[in-house]
Amino acid sequence: MRKYFTLEKLLALLLLSSGVFAQKMEFRSLNDPRTAVRGISNGGNAALIGYTYNYATNSFVKIDTGIISYANMNEKGDIVGTSKINDLVTPVYKLNGTSDWIPTSVFSDLTKSDVVTVYSISNNGRYITGQMKSVPFVYDIQTKEIVNLLPKDYKYGAGYSVNNDGTTVGWVDAYLNGTFRELGVMKPNKPVEIILSEISEPVNNHIWHIDDKGIVVGEIGLKPFMYNLNTKEYKIFDLPAGYRTGTFLYSSNGIMVGYAQNMVSDRDAIIYHKSFGDQPKLIKDLMIEQGLEITIPGGKLGSANVISENGDFIGGNEIGNGNLVPGWILKLNGYFDTKECNINVPSDIQIQSKLGDISSIVNYEVTSDCPDYKLVLVNGFPSGSEFPMGITTVAYNLVDTDGKVINSASFKVYVKDSYCTPRFTAIVEPITKVKIGTIDNTTTNYVTANENEYFLDQSTDLKQGGTYDITVAGNTNGTAETSEFVVYFDLNQDGIFNPDTEGYYVGAITGSTGADGKTVTKSITLPDNAKLGKTRMRIMKTYRLVPDNPCSTTYAYGQSEDYSINFIENLGMSDINSKDLKIYPNPVKNILSIDSKSMVKNVRIINIAGQEVYNKQLNKMNPQVNVSHLPKGVYIINIETTEGIVTKKIIKD
Repeated sequence: MRKYFTLEKLLALLLLSSGVFAQKMEFRSLNDPRTAVRGISNGGNAALIGYTYNYATNSFVKIDTGIISYANMNEKGDIVGTSKINDLVTPVYKLNGTSDWIPTSVFSDLTKSDVVTVYSISNNGRYITGQMKSVPFVYDIQTKEIVNLLPKDYKYGAGYSVNNDGTTVGWVDAYLNGTFRELGVMKPNKPVEIILSEISEPVNNHIWHIDDKGIVVGEIGLKPFMYNLNTKEYKIFDLPAGYRTGTFLYSSNGIMVGYAQNMVSDRDAIIYHKSFGDQPKLIKDLMIEQGLEITIPGGKLGSANVISENGDFIGGNEIGNGNLVPGWILKLNGYFDTKECNINVPSDIQIQSKLGDISSIVNYEVTSDCPDYKLVLVNGFPSGSEFPMGITTVAYNLVDTDGKVINSASFKVYVKDSYCTPRFTAIVEPITKVKIGTIDNTTTNYVTANENEYFLDQSTDLKQGGTYDITVAGNTNGTAETSEFVVYFDLNQDGIFNPDTEGYYVGAITGSTGADGKTVTKSITLPDNAKLGKTRMRIMKTYRLVPDNPCSTTYAYGQSEDYSINFIENLGMSDINSKDLKIYPNPVKNILSIDSKSMVKNVRIINIAGQEVYNKQLNKMNPQVNVSHLPKGVYIINIETTEGIVTKKIIKD
């Protein structure tokens, strides 16, 4: 029988720490390649892909000769990795206090072409697990025995983590009708336990970590989850606002860490603690609360891989190949310890904008347990403010009467676009320049940029029937790679970009960093009947393919940017005449008469700047319009009759 758990109850199994919040977090970017953190101790010492690291001295020791890479380190300081022995990639380990690397056994049929990956060593230093010949294995250091853990009727699998009693977790796949990774809990000579099979989906489900209390974490159905092997209770977590997929990679001391992403190139580290309610947060948002600078290019932390046994140190790596990219370490400094006062913030807020809006009013409530202390907004906007399209982080500090920051908390506000949202499934290859009319916007060329960017506060007037140059630039992410650009206008203001009638091909750029000055310019002519007033413009950039679908969710590489456009009357155009409708006098001083053979339903007057200065429902024959309040100048009058719309130019005397 399925059992849903009480989150407070399950996390109580993990939570050990207590105390008083004392000091700010500390963040270190390790900067150099091959410094991704794979294991970290209570004091911050770490095993990196290609080094060991001493936190106290901020010093590195290069990987031992003959070792390919370090895979994991436990709290004792035992390290596991791989080496090449007799032309075979072989798991090896070095126990704390010793200097020798000892090879494990390998499968008897292992060949030099077979892939071997080591993932974990147990906290007691007895068991090692990983993947060999595409199947999970566990090695017992005491008995010197290696066991193939692949269950009967399964074809592939991997062991990602192992605890002190040899229980190994990861995934197994029967590969009957394509890939379907199931959540596997494995022990030698015992049947595999498949968990959450009733809700698994045919995607890459994984268990990434198990602790010695039987708590496992990973991802199922593209969302992070936690499961108690003893009670069978579990929780599947919502992702931070704006993200589609994510996972927990590690848990310790009531804290879980991992990442959320829309694609690999926008991966950002996440963290969960029971004080957050039902939703993990981005680690960078906690850093914003604390006033810490994020020094990683692009501002995204990538992945949080491990957390120390005492829950005070987190290790991870930047976006990219984890075997090559730089790593980072965050010291929490008791962030989750018992605090003097708590700040109560809402879960992430999502609100749907209305057509034509570039922002939405958002109301929320933030309170504290200490009403005598002051809540100070340090990021975002106050409740009741206009929030822009996209995601805004709102952060508060609680300050005591002496000016000391007692606590901090944050949440996100996601104003969802009323227009369709395109997706780019592989990597963001950003647009870096857009110029049309008075819009001249230059943006980052980092591939860690958001896949959809909104600059709706930037607007330009464009005339009906006008001809304009549009100039764009972007990062093609390769010297021989080509990006294609298309601009879309919502010409009829119906909230839909029609690719057949509202798109204009701009051109292509090859081999550009997006910051090297390479651009493409195209002259476009807008239709005479573009609806007057404010509307939306979208620039689409994609790799190789012309982005002829402004709403596609299947493009692999590229980006979209949205801007505001105000269509105005082209005063250089001839008036639209109608023998059935006359206006007089023209020029006019006070009263403008309309002589029409059909009923006049509505009259709308627009000034030379494109601003509406008069709009009234009349539903009369031969009405008169009082224009005495208008300043002298040239105006466009739109007269809607039962037979159609007539547009004329008038001069106010």
